[in-house]
Amino acid sequence: MATALNAFCAHADVTIDGRHRGVASGLAFALKDVFDVEGVTACAGNPDWLRTHRAATQTAPAVAKLLDAGASLRGLTLTDELTLGLSGENFHYGTPTNPAAPDRVPGGSSCGSAAAVAGGLVDFALGTDTGGSVRVPASYCGIFGFRPTHGRVSNTGVVPLAPSFDTVGWFARDAKVLKLVGEILLENLRETTLIRKVLIVENLFRDMDGVAGHAIRARVKKMLDHISIECVDLSNFPDDSVAPADLYRTISGYEEWVVHGQWITQNNPTFGPQVAERFGNAAKVTLAQRDEAERIRRSLTRTVHDLLKDGTILCAPTTPDVAPLKDHADIPEVRLPLLRVTALAVLAGLPAVSVPLSKRNGLPLGVSFIAGSDRDENLLELAAKVSLD
Repeated sequence: MATALNAFCAHADVTIDGRHRGVASGLAFALKDVFDVEGVTACAGNPDWLRTHRAATQTAPAVAKLLDAGASLRGLTLTDELTLGLSGENFHYGTPTNPAAPDRVPGGSSCGSAAAVAGGLVDFALGTDTGGSVRVPASYCGIFGFRPTHGRVSNTGVVPLAPSFDTVGWFARDAKVLKLVGEILLENLRETTLIRKVLIVENLFRDMDGVAGHAIRARVKKMLDHISIECVDLSNFPDDSVAPADLYRTISGYEEWVVHGQWITQNNPTFGPQVAERFGNAAKVTLAQRDEAERIRRSLTRTVHDLLKDGTILCAPTTPDVAPLKDHADIPEVRLPLLRVTALAVLAGLPAVSVPLSKRNGLPLGVSFIAGSDRDENLLELAAKVSLD
């Protein structure tokens, strides 16, 4: 299994059959290699992490829930180093194959999970989404990807990156499977409420190729013609002095160093050049910078929560373009535009689903829907109503 699409990790051959007959019996899943599995050491995409950590003594609650529901674990999947990436190109272990575009990256950091699902190796897979690490590979690989409301799924037993942003997310080729996984994982399931309005975020579509952006917006309007659809410009949101992507990078950088700085200092691990540079930048973020960014983040969160009350959801591109070619993905010209479209849901702690709704030159492009806090169930139901023909 380790060689299939280079999606699976070679350091541990982990297969666990579902523990009971349940709602997920007969489904196979893969697991991003940052989750605890009893008796297994997580690699987190870095050999020095693997070398300096012990095997888990118990299985992460999210994984245990899936096994208890009858799903069978069929392997651990490759990730960007310590999940700090959006391309899926790992300096040590290579790049999983994107089944939708083999000459292009799968997206990261949940790259192996996305590739395994897109390639039909498993029915669904768990990943993590801190800054877009489920939604970006879902878009690039042409599958569904879900980021829940921050805190709705337990992060216990998962290697952290930036705790105020970290979420456990998941992939599926089928919207019904996506919804089923949500019903297993989400804490305190809620009744769905009526979606009354969809706001298309025009300024984020302007980052896309004009033809592709127009085609996606037209398709959304056609498929959701029973819902009121309006356009909104959030280009000065929360204000015109600080972009959401920069807020994210400041806060996440500070947290990344708090979480991993001591381990890095003590063990001097070998990182790929881009990851080393990012941790170097993270070490320089001051508490004062973090505090100012948090102040603006709180203002943004209040505003966007108010915007999404009364059954309103946002629609935006998941990624501004199709998957980049290999060796041309982990660069600022690609990474920063990605963060511009993924950061809003992250900063406000909101649920978001990427739906494979369009193609450009035969390559997949996802569109994202973002709902108010704890309205994850609405998005899972919506995803089942929209899909790529």
